[in-house]
Amino acid sequence: MPRKCKTYYQRKKEAQQGTPQATRERRADRMRATPLDVAVQKLRSSGRWQRLRESILIGGPLCRDPFDNHRDGGRVVLAVEVHHIQQAREHLELFFDEENLAPLCIECHGRISGMERGHLHTAHLFSPRQEQADGKGGTAG
Repeated sequence: MPRKCKTYYQRKKEAQQGTPQATRERRADRMRATPLDVAVQKLRSSGRWQRLRESILIGGPLCRDPFDNHRDGGRVVLAVEVHHIQQAREHLELFFDEENLAPLCIECHGRISGMERGHLHTAHLFSPRQEQADGKGGTAG
C-alpha cells in the first residue's frame, strides 16, 4: 500500500482542528482553573451566597435592565440571575455586598457576561440614570 504524502496528513490534521473534541480541548486549555477561580467557585456554592441571592431576587424580582431593552418594548421581565456589578474575580471583598449585586434576566446577564469576557468594564451600566430634562421624576417639594 503506498504511503500517503505529508500534505495529506497536514490537511487531515487541519480538518480535525474544527472537530468537537479539538474545540473542547482548546476550551479546556483556556479555562484551566486558577486559585482565584477556585475561591470564587467556593463562594458561589456557599449557603451564605445562596441565601443572599434568594433575598436579592425576592427584594427586586424584576430585571434591572441596564441596556434599556425592556423599557423600550414596554416589557416586564423577571430577574433570575444575580450579577456582581464589580466583578467577583476582581473584588472578592465585595462578593456579599448587597450594593454590588443587581437582579437581571437571562438575556441581560448573558450580554453583560459576554462584555466582561471581552475585558470591557460594565459597572457604569448600573450607575443611577439621569432623569430626563422634561421635568418628570423630579423630587416632590
